[in-house]
Amino acid sequence: MNELSVPERRDLAAKALMQAVRRHLEPEGATRSALSKVGAELEKLATEHAELFSTASFPAPGPQDAGGGVRYFIYTDPQTDFSLYLNAIDPGKSTPPHNHMTWAAIVAIEGEELNRIYRRLDDGADSAHSKLELEREYTVRRGAGIQFLPEDIHSIHIQGEAGTRHFHLYGKPLEVLENRLGFNLKTGEVTRFNLKNLPPAKLAVDTTT
Repeated sequence: MNELSVPERRDLAAKALMQAVRRHLEPEGATRSALSKVGAELEKLATEHAELFSTASFPAPGPQDAGGGVRYFIYTDPQTDFSLYLNAIDPGKSTPPHNHMTWAAIVAIEGEELNRIYRRLDDGADSAHSKLELEREYTVRRGAGIQFLPEDIHSIHIQGEAGTRHFHLYGKPLEVLENRLGFNLKTGEVTRFNLKNLPPAKLAVDTTT
C-alpha cells in the first residue's frame, strides 16, 4: 500500500477534528462550555499533527501579502460548514477590534498572540457608532487557546520578534460572514470588517487539488 501524502493525511486529520467538534456541539450548541471542548480538540490537532502544518506547507507572509499576514484555507465540513484555517502573521502586526458573527476557536501552533477582549457599552441601536471598554487581555500560546461566541469582540496583536502560526476554527466560512463588525476605538465608528480586512485565503503550497 502506498503511504499517504502530507495533504491526504492533513485532510484526514481535519475530517477527524470536525467529527469531534460535531459531537461536542450537537447536544447543546455553541455554549462557552462546549466551545472549551472544541478548543481542546483543536489543541490536539496542533500537538499531535504539527508535522502536517509546517512552514514548508504554510509559509510565512511574503512581500506580496498585504498587511503582513496570510490566511490559509484548510477544510470546510460539508455537513455543518465549520471551517478551519491557518493564520500566519508577522511580528508587529495587529487587527482592529472585531467580532465574528459565528463561534470561533483559536489555538497556537507556534508564536504568541495578545488578544484584547472588549465589552460593548452601548445598546447597538446606532449601527454606525459604538462605545467599547477593554475587559481583559489574554495571550494565545501553545497549550493556551481561546474561544469566542458570535458577538464577542477582540483585537489581536503580534508582539515580540517572532511571528505566529495559529489555527482558527469557525462555525461558518469567514468568506460568507459579510455582517462582521469592526470597531474604531478612537472615533467609535462601526464598519463591515470583512470589506477592509479580509484578503482572499490561500491553499497550502503542497496542495495539488
